[in-house]
Amino acid sequence: MVIKNCLDEYFRLMEERPSLFICGSLPIISDRALLERYMEESGKQLGVIYKSEFNCLVVDLLDDGGRLVTYERIIPSATNRGVVCIPVFKDGVILIRQFRHAIREEQLCFPRGFGEDGLESCNNAKKELFEEIGAVVSSVEKIGEIVADSGLSSGRCDVFLCRIDGYSPDRHDE
Repeated sequence: MVIKNCLDEYFRLMEERPSLFICGSLPIISDRALLERYMEESGKQLGVIYKSEFNCLVVDLLDDGGRLVTYERIIPSATNRGVVCIPVFKDGVILIRQFRHAIREEQLCFPRGFGEDGLESCNNAKKELFEEIGAVVSSVEKIGEIVADSGLSSGRCDVFLCRIDGYSPDRHDE
């Protein structure tokens, strides 16, 4: 989605999801006049730069002890967490070989997926396993959470140990 007014979208995001803007060791500047002045003087764009159905790219202005610095981050579009599934079949785990655009190569990975609003994480895990490997899930147990790249993304994922009764090894949806 093309963002015409990045700051309007940024302040809307602040209102809708305030937990994404809590004060940390480097406070996020939320004074609109200061943000506009910084953009004009630096030529740098701030706010919500890009949005898709999966993520949005945000550039924040931070106060680093009186020095203003920008920081980019990716925020998942859904408010629910993503999932990572560790499918256990018989005496082993199943990995999938998946092409990842960002690294321009295939990798072995656990099935995973973005969060979906209105879908609890455990049900999302079952859905992802069915979509990615055609799995029949017999039990789902949450074993923790991860942030895959906390330097770039605020996306937290719930991690599930999923016992499965069967799967389709030739499934190619992913």
